[in-house]
Amino acid sequence: MQRIFVARNVTEAHIVSGMLNAAGIKAEVRGQYLAGGYGELPITVETMPSVWIGDPAQGPNARSLIAEYERPTVGKAAPWRCEQCGEVHAGQFTACWKCGRERRPG
Repeated sequence: MQRIFVARNVTEAHIVSGMLNAAGIKAEVRGQYLAGGYGELPITVETMPSVWIGDPAQGPNARSLIAEYERPTVGKAAPWRCEQCGEVHAGQFTACWKCGRERRPG
C-alpha cells in the first residue's frame, strides 16, 4: 500500500478515495478514526486522514486525478438550464436535481 493523499478532513479523504475507486484505482481511507483523539494526539501528516492505493504502479495516474481534483474550478463551468423542466443549475452539476435529466455535453 502507498499513501497517495493526506486530506484536510475525513470527508475530503472519502471524496478522493471514491474518485480514485471510480477511476478503477483501488483506494482506501486510513486514519479516519484518529480525529476523535485530536487534542490528545498531535495533528500531523501521520494522524490526519489519508488515502492509500493498493498498486504503487497506479501512483502517477492517481496523482494526476488528485491534481485535477485540487485544481480550482471557480468560474470554469457556466450555469445551465435543464432542457426538460427549465430548472437553472450551477455549472458543476451534471444532472437536474428537479427532474433527474442528465446535462447534455457542450
